[in-house]
Amino acid sequence: MKIFIVDDNGLHLKMCNFILTKLEHEVFIFDSLKKLDNFSHENNIIPDILFIDFRLGPTETGLDVLENVKNKYKWKSAKCIAFTADVSEASQLRTSGFDNVILKPVTENMLKEVVGKYSR
Repeated sequence: MKIFIVDDNGLHLKMCNFILTKLEHEVFIFDSLKKLDNFSHENNIIPDILFIDFRLGPTETGLDVLENVKNKYKWKSAKCIAFTADVSEASQLRTSGFDNVILKPVTENMLKEVVGKYSR
């Protein structure tokens, strides 16, 4: 599967990249919406799954990324999974259009379970 990860935390990006690559997925990592945007303009790669951190930085959130995925890039078939460390945000994220929410800290089993769910 082609998996995109958008997260401003470099350590989290590396850890998720390592786990998902080990599971034999093609992984692309981005530390901002701008980098995802630049990549999507230069490449014709459509992800199967996007893991998107909700709190990306002071000026953008995972909702901004979700908006671009669904409306600008028109990746309608891509599953969008939010990362958040705040339990109180989980239900808001589900009703905002995310297909699933993973609470941080993320584990290998969590990633396997979610990827398995959407690879069927």
